[in-house]
Amino acid sequence: MTTDPHGDIRRLMAATQEVALAAVALNSAGAALMGMSPSDSFCLWHVTEAGQDEPVTSGRLAELTGLTTGAITGVVDRLEAAGFVRRERDPRDRRRQLIRPVPEKIAELYRLFEPLDETYEGLRLALGPAERDVILDYLRTVSGIMRAHVTVLREAHKRSKAPARPRRNGSAERTG
Repeated sequence: MTTDPHGDIRRLMAATQEVALAAVALNSAGAALMGMSPSDSFCLWHVTEAGQDEPVTSGRLAELTGLTTGAITGVVDRLEAAGFVRRERDPRDRRRQLIRPVPEKIAELYRLFEPLDETYEGLRLALGPAERDVILDYLRTVSGIMRAHVTVLREAHKRSKAPARPRRNGSAERTG
């Protein structure tokens, strides 16, 4: 019996897209409950998760999210006003500001997802260690592939907005 590799790929991509869209819906619902926009919640997740090793800067947050630094300033202003993050001067470079999550407020946010944690625990118990490892490896690999493609798409977007280059004779050249 032969399998259809293209059909397998489409099914894997469709299932991955379903997970991604469910995550977006989950983020939006949690954000609404906490009184913030999905973009603010998305940025807060990056500050919390990326900031586990070291705090992020506005520039790094812009890189992670694809938002402009101006938009990030507004997001951080709102998150700071709501008590979710605080800004600190970088002790190594006083020109930079570090964005740190406020643990007590993040704990409030995580409490919203405790029922989800319980469901995941049931799933964890239903799977053996080898199955969990395969799933984790797949999800991390797909995440890396998707992030790499985000970079490709962002670069294509930048190029599509590039101004027309002048020709040698001085007239504009189409970049289309």
